[in-house]
Amino acid sequence: MHVVIGPLSRRVRAKPAEPAHALLARLALRNRTTLDGVARYAGADADGLRRGEGLDRLGAIAGVDVDALRRCSPARASSCRTVTLGWATMMLGDWTTASRRRCPECLAQDRLSALGSGELPEFAVWQRPEWDVRSVFTCVAHGTLLTDRCPTCGSTVHWSVDSADRCQCGADLSIADPAPAESAVDAVFVAAIRCERPLPPQLANLPLGQSSGFLERLGSLSGGWHAARPAGSMAERVITRDRGWSLLRAGASAIDARLNGIVEQAPGKRGLHEAYGWLWGTWLGVPSPNPLVAWLAALVRTNAVRHGVIAPFEGEGGTVSLREAGAMFGVGHARARRIVEELGLVHPASRQGVALALDRAAVTAAARSMDRV
Repeated sequence: MHVVIGPLSRRVRAKPAEPAHALLARLALRNRTTLDGVARYAGADADGLRRGEGLDRLGAIAGVDVDALRRCSPARASSCRTVTLGWATMMLGDWTTASRRRCPECLAQDRLSALGSGELPEFAVWQRPEWDVRSVFTCVAHGTLLTDRCPTCGSTVHWSVDSADRCQCGADLSIADPAPAESAVDAVFVAAIRCERPLPPQLANLPLGQSSGFLERLGSLSGGWHAARPAGSMAERVITRDRGWSLLRAGASAIDARLNGIVEQAPGKRGLHEAYGWLWGTWLGVPSPNPLVAWLAALVRTNAVRHGVIAPFEGEGGTVSLREAGAMFGVGHARARRIVEELGLVHPASRQGVALALDRAAVTAAARSMDRV
């Protein structure tokens, strides 16, 4: 039964990296009350603590280091819909308590450690901050996939139960046998989340979700040409994403070599879609706010020009169309076409049905020689 507390009568031991909302749940469990009951005593509310509000008051009543609590608790910026957790930033949808993920081996380890230290096992199990981040797929400590499913009833585990190791059905969540999966990318993410090591320069200015998605797609280059993006299990996605991280660190030359392999496997080379499949058709050819996507798209264009897939400057800035060239020359369409062909400005990879992309500088120089500019 839940009781209303006055002064917090029972505390729980501080954990090395426990977020505020998880500490709140342990305190509620220890004092046999509700999340709102503990939050009210702290002069805060449960939803506010999930947003990083009221941490000073919660830390004071719990007897924990407030600075440490703040480092591992999410801080939301509503104006840009981002969450900062430790030294990492993510979009609001990437950090969520819609379900409660965990590593079963961590839960079992918490209980075992409690038995050796005199701590009550039922109050010793704690939520790691990275478990709420959807871009983190695995437990770095144990090399296993995180899960939010109950091994007994099969339902999604929610935060409606204060204990981190119990399902709504009452089942023990530490008994599941998690799938093995080690992730170098997760090690990078978790180190930043826990303020152990900053994100590497390649990923430093991106939300974790954008970094994760980019690396996973980049790793798909190793699978060769596909018309549609290959689907995979979570364990396969972990491997693919790590391959992408290795490729990114290896640099442009390594990525270019993978692109060469894709073009060699392509059914044809009549344009970027045919030569690169889904890589261009549903990813790089679509506008994205991610600067890494723009960087990779430029690498693909360079690769495509070398393989004769597209003409130089096609689809890029710094070009003019045939109609614009005709206006600069002061001639009609047919005459302009003959001029640019005679000057060698039409690349052999230019295709019927695709508007010519002519180098603006070269066309300007030709027009000046004709006294038209």
